[in-house]
Amino acid sequence: MDKPAHVTKRRKPPGEKAGKQRKELYSAAYAHIQKAMEFGYFLEAVAICESIIGDRLEARVAQIHQQEADARKLLTLERLTRRLAQDDVAQRELYCKVKSWAGERNKVLHQMVKLTDDWNVTWDTRVVEAK
Repeated sequence: MDKPAHVTKRRKPPGEKAGKQRKELYSAAYAHIQKAMEFGYFLEAVAICESIIGDRLEARVAQIHQQEADARKLLTLERLTRRLAQDDVAQRELYCKVKSWAGERNKVLHQMVKLTDDWNVTWDTRVVEAK
């Protein structure tokens, strides 16, 4: 018999302590996103949103492959969405939307000071775009 391509650990549901801690972290993250948006710190809000999205996508990969949380690897949103679009066909449209959001996120976070032929606007315009 062939060996499996990857070895996975059986996934256990999070304990009460982990669930409570995750709830507290998410609550604080959402509150911080709101504050950042109110004060015009859109880049910070985008970065926190990315952390939340990445965490949920990593959890979904772990769930599909029956992995423990500590077996998760930090993957880019691009790799996570590509993998999940293959593994979780029922949710493919959702993963395509996340991939599209990640492209916009890249523009906002990684090109704020870069000049290109098609992106040569002022800082203020870039901040509005980030919003």
